Amino acid sequence: MAAALPSNHHPAEGRAHARLKRPMAKKNPDGTMPLLAHLKEARNRVLLAVGGVFVCAIAGWFLYDPVLELLTEPLRIVSARDGRIATLNFTTVMSGFDMKMRVSLYLGFFLSSPWWLYQFWAFVAPGLTSKEKRFIGGYVGAAIPLMACGAVLGWYLLPYAIQIMLSFVPQNSASLQEAMAYFTFCLRLLAVFALSFLVPLIMVGVNQLGLVRGHTYLRAWRWALVGTLILAALASPLGDPWSLMLLATPIYLLYLGACGIAILWDRRRDRRVAERNARIDAGLDP
Repeated sequence: MAAALPSNHHPAEGRAHARLKRPMAKKNPDGTMPLLAHLKEARNRVLLAVGGVFVCAIAGWFLYDPVLELLTEPLRIVSARDGRIATLNFTTVMSGFDMKMRVSLYLGFFLSSPWWLYQFWAFVAPGLTSKEKRFIGGYVGAAIPLMACGAVLGWYLLPYAIQIMLSFVPQNSASLQEAMAYFTFCLRLLAVFALSFLVPLIMVGVNQLGLVRGHTYLRAWRWALVGTLILAALASPLGDPWSLMLLATPIYLLYLGACGIAILWDRRRDRRVAERNARIDAGLDP
């Protein structure tokens, strides 16, 4: 019987060597993603966004006292100047805790806005072309400072709005403001001012989609002035004309700036169309 030749290779090593020699399969060669993977990615992004809001809400818990001091400063001014008792009223035992929780969550939502906006962008960006990324990124980059400017203007006018509203309360009387209703009023006023500054950005977006031309916007400047004054009157709870003009002037200037951007965009688009038609007529472009 012939003796078996000794082997220098262990069977496990041979299997590992075979796996190494096997060519690696390319995963996702065309960049597509199955539906289940999309849902998992969306779940992960939502969890990350919620986690960011929760972390910033913890910071908002510690910022509650200075924020409440700023929001109630107009009430103290009215009490000291006009002899009226103006203060917050917490109607239930738990209303103080409920107020602090809600304000902390609101602050967490606003403080974490860059984080959850990034999570949304990271989810949709892989499916966009480079041109679409630049288009959306430009609008988001312009929307944030515009909303910030509107919110700052609203914050500047907020004390005057509260003082004018409380001026209708008879003297030597009390104005007990329900805490959550007062906070909701302040938040709504700031939101209206912030969103009103987005109107010119929407105009430019509609123009770049090819729905309205810039000269059409400009021809309607009289109606735009009337609409701006109406919007400012609805957005501002103040009754004096100075606050109305303070809000209407920057919005109308932004409107005129949007008209200029739209006209420049139309000229650029018309020039590209004319060049393409010229190439087609010359037989240079199929």
